[in-house]
Amino acid sequence: MTKPKGRSTGDRDQGRPAGKEKSATTTRRRTAPVAQTDRPFDLAERAESHRRGARVKTERQRGGSTRGKATQRPLPFEGIQASLMAHLRPELFTQRLVKLGAIILLLLLAGALVMIAYNLSHGLRIFALREVVVHRQPRPAAGTGAASEPTGKPGEEKVRQLISDREIEELVRKMAPAGVLRVDLEQIRTELKRHEYIRDVEVRRLLPDTISLRVTERVPVALARRQDGMLKCIDEDGTLFGGAELLENSNETPLIGSVQQDGEKAADTNRAYLASYQNLIADLDQLEPPLSPLIDEVFFNDPEGVRVILANTQTSVFLGREDYRKRLNLALDLIDAVRNRNLEAIRLFRVGDIDRLIGARRINYINTTNANRITIGLDE
Repeated sequence: MTKPKGRSTGDRDQGRPAGKEKSATTTRRRTAPVAQTDRPFDLAERAESHRRGARVKTERQRGGSTRGKATQRPLPFEGIQASLMAHLRPELFTQRLVKLGAIILLLLLAGALVMIAYNLSHGLRIFALREVVVHRQPRPAAGTGAASEPTGKPGEEKVRQLISDREIEELVRKMAPAGVLRVDLEQIRTELKRHEYIRDVEVRRLLPDTISLRVTERVPVALARRQDGMLKCIDEDGTLFGGAELLENSNETPLIGSVQQDGEKAADTNRAYLASYQNLIADLDQLEPPLSPLIDEVFFNDPEGVRVILANTQTSVFLGREDYRKRLNLALDLIDAVRNRNLEAIRLFRVGDIDRLIGARRINYINTTNANRITIGLDE
């Protein structure tokens, strides 16, 4: 038997209030799902949704077997987003900023402490100059021009110091009032080299309170007469210094005449004179008897070459630029023949007007640069 449609409807709706049915219908319409196209895409929300789903599945699978069950794979953008958000967290940025500030502050404090320690160390008495040690550079042995004095032991000689250790120490102490650390070593070296007796010097700082010096003094090689007439010693560098008292046996050593005392080329010119002087002395003294003690002064600026002044007669003898001993012997033999009025010996020199030569008061000069024709100048 077929039930009426109205009855069936009535049976279903029996016991339900009319208002209740209408309210349920309205609620279902309001909570209807919204389409994906109507919702804005949020990357952070989507990542968080996937993480929640993964956690739920993980918790469900802990109690049972995970065989055959798929695991949640991390999204490609999930790690980047998390790392980026971790670096940009305000609290982390603040912590790093505080650490950086602390490091900078510590560096500044360390620098300030270093500066304070540096300044304090300069004022400490431990670095005050207490000792100046002077070492002497070895000088040539006696006989090369340097003055010497006995040491008290037979066969040994001590080279005399031109400047004492005490003088050097006084000069150094004047330039080191602030202590060993602050002293300018180059300034000390420059000032000491200005001393006429010091050729070179090495300066070292020995902490905490000592300055060490290695001094090389000048060695007088010969005695020279400046253009103003003053006598000075000359060393191998062509430098003029001191006086005749510094040179041993200075009375027996010929002078170098008309040396230059100033100017840019003075040292070069004096070195050239000194080299010629040493060649001359070596040639004159190569045989016995030595002839250099017979000479009072030597000139190298004459156009005729080397010109010497004889010690006893003050006669000038032109020797040219070679055969110094041979030509000087000719002049000495001629002077001796004239003094003894030996006419036969005088004729051997092919000298004219012998009577005038014998009657002259003094021979002014003798030019022996040409052995075959000796020229004589007389003082009437």
